[in-house]
Amino acid sequence: MARTIDPVRHAAKRLEILEAANRCFCRSGLRSISVSEICAEAGIGPGHLYHYFDCKDDIIEELAKSRLDTSRDALDSALARGSPAIEILVDEVTALAAGNRATTAALLFDVLADSARNESTARIVRECHAGMADSLCAVVRQGQVDGEVDRCLDPRQAASMLISLVDSAQSLALRDPGMDRQQALQMFDRVIRSFLAPGGSSATTRQEDLPNHFVPAPCSQG
Repeated sequence: MARTIDPVRHAAKRLEILEAANRCFCRSGLRSISVSEICAEAGIGPGHLYHYFDCKDDIIEELAKSRLDTSRDALDSALARGSPAIEILVDEVTALAAGNRATTAALLFDVLADSARNESTARIVRECHAGMADSLCAVVRQGQVDGEVDRCLDPRQAASMLISLVDSAQSLALRDPGMDRQQALQMFDRVIRSFLAPGGSSATTRQEDLPNHFVPAPCSQG
């Protein structure tokens, strides 16, 4: 007779395991942690874990997707409320950058470094980047329609640049741990607004100031 699975209890246990795995990864890195260490942190046996996840990479992927879903939900809810696009982008990107504890930053760069060597991690990184870029891109486009965001910006490239800014902001926790966090976020806020604002540097850069190899795309403010 097949074992009946309670979906609520199953989901709750998966969440417990994911939280335990995240603590392990933040504490000791991505690849140095074994399944047995995750099981010890979660208080379960290895055989029990495989009822919920196929392997460690499955856990890593689920953690990444969970964070992506949280950000997507926040963006979608703000758009549905009719919030100004530039405020949505500033709030969401700044919120992502605010998670700049040294342990979180170290894990981020551990994942990015591992993606250069491990194809499964690279796939997860690319998929999550694409998913987040899609969501941010939709907000950028809406802002351009409403006249809040510079229409000279390519929405997809702008979204990718915003994600890269988040990564850069998180590196401050490692590069300059003594930096005032609140002041750093205020400066980050200014950088994002300057980048997105109509009539910003993307719209006013002179041709003679550009590198010889750079050919700007046609830009219409209409």
